[in-house]
Amino acid sequence: MNFNYLFPSVVAQDFFDDHGKIEKNLVSYVMKLKKEIKSGGRNWVSKDTYTTLNEYDVLKDDKFKTINDFVMNAIANYINELHINYNFNCASGWFNVYGKNDFQEYHNHVAHTLSAIYFLKSNQNENARLWFKRPFANRSNDIKSDKNEIFDERYFYKPISGSVVVFPSSLEHCVEKETSNKTRITMAYNFNMNNKSEV
Repeated sequence: MNFNYLFPSVVAQDFFDDHGKIEKNLVSYVMKLKKEIKSGGRNWVSKDTYTTLNEYDVLKDDKFKTINDFVMNAIANYINELHINYNFNCASGWFNVYGKNDFQEYHNHVAHTLSAIYFLKSNQNENARLWFKRPFANRSNDIKSDKNEIFDERYFYKPISGSVVVFPSSLEHCVEKETSNKTRITMAYNFNMNNKSEV
């Protein structure tokens, strides 16, 4: 029997080898900015979660250049591995700071094509996980299997410092409620697809 895995939601994870060299200084800088810049996310349900969305663009700050460059490279690898022959540009970048009891409801970024989340500061065993929901999940008649994760309704990534998760912007995702006293900091990016690249 031949199988075709049609219309997949391809999510990729990569790791920045030099993260340990930059984490301490960048975390201090982020916490300084948090005191100076008002929180965005005006339409969020999770209004207590601090974010610079629509208030501060990390793409315009050279302090974040090392991470920005790593994320851009991760996007390039993603589109190359999947043989996507279109160019992409980064439309926006921001950071989020999660304290105890903070969360982020399920949402997507449908105005864009690809998105990425970089874990700047997090404890993979204690901080809140990043969850993705299968499109059209929770239908009572969907196929289910305990032995094949492609049929799962949800999937999570642990918050590993120095890792980035790249995914289609239309894919719904959330951050579960933070139960740890340890601060969790992420950087988020949206990318738009432009003209066809040269073959």
